Amino acid sequence: MAVSISGDHYVFGHDFINDAKYLLSNNDFIQYCSDKEKEILFKNLKIKKYFDNQNIYIKGQQCEEVFLVVEGTIKIGWYTQNHSFIFYHIAKKMKKNSLLNFTYLIGSGEIEHDYIARGRVIIATISKNILFEILKNNNEVQYVLLSVICNNFCALIQNEYFRAILPLRVRLAKRLVLLYEMSENGDQQIKTSFSQEDISELLQSYRQIISKELDWFKKQGIVELKYKKINILNLEKLYEIANEIDV
Repeated sequence: MAVSISGDHYVFGHDFINDAKYLLSNNDFIQYCSDKEKEILFKNLKIKKYFDNQNIYIKGQQCEEVFLVVEGTIKIGWYTQNHSFIFYHIAKKMKKNSLLNFTYLIGSGEIEHDYIARGRVIIATISKNILFEILKNNNEVQYVLLSVICNNFCALIQNEYFRAILPLRVRLAKRLVLLYEMSENGDQQIKTSFSQEDISELLQSYRQIISKELDWFKKQGIVELKYKKINILNLEKLYEIANEIDV
């Protein structure tokens, strides 16, 4: 089976459209769409495939769509003047409220970060024209999307707060909690292709320091470190540290 899409990307051998429909159906806003609007959304979903380190969106690019991750992980950040990439956030498959780019689409119109595929990535997109047509005629959907944008803004403020003043151990615990909550496993296991260098960039610290902190979590019996995998042995303790002001 092949799904034809816009651009140069094609997806073969898997019914990603059905996966995307399932994920989209779990988003809050679609609960307020009429049957006709849902039909339009599902009919106009576009599936795109990217390979490791491919650009998905580029900083300064005009935003013409919202998207959700059907498979894989996306690094969100920006390139410095010496061409090194600084992480800001991670986007991956989530079971609820996983549509991204709302703020850019409705706000400035320009994407303010670079989106880079980490390994193979499959995304599903909804065009600006389709979404705006629904927004013009559905006040309830407008309200839900406004709530999403406001919540994203609050999360941004909170993120900047803990980056600025919280100890590294607390920030690392928060990052591990985030990775756990974003995982699809349903158990206390984080499977990730991210290295300690990647986590160091996310937290704007040195790899050696992150390695030392992870070793502390290991000695406390909170995590078990394996190749490309972190097993959380004590989720309650991890949450406790993530919510502390000082450690």
